[in-house]
Amino acid sequence: MIKNKGYFLLDAVLGVLILSILVAAVLYALEVSVRGFRRINEYIYTDTQLENIFCDYLVAQSFPHLFIPETQGSFLTPYGQFFWQVNMEDKDDYLKSIVIKVNKDSKVFSQADYLFIK
Repeated sequence: MIKNKGYFLLDAVLGVLILSILVAAVLYALEVSVRGFRRINEYIYTDTQLENIFCDYLVAQSFPHLFIPETQGSFLTPYGQFFWQVNMEDKDDYLKSIVIKVNKDSKVFSQADYLFIK
């Protein structure tokens, strides 16, 4: 009879230990998946947001001299390959215009216009 109680106690302890390990594994998996979901969503932008971020970045890089070394290029996103083209011109002695066109699939996707005082 004492042996049976010992086995019962051992089975109960092992059962609780296994159950707690399973619960911890499930909770960890849920936490990792939620963290991963949030992390992924932080970097998902719509096409327009991507284009605006890129155009603003490109112009911000050129601010000290208002000079963009490359007039065209491309960048790859989860939404596909985007091609960009920059046109800069002096409007007069005081104003400079920068037009950035972003193309996708051979169509003008978006255009950003900037006007600067020299």
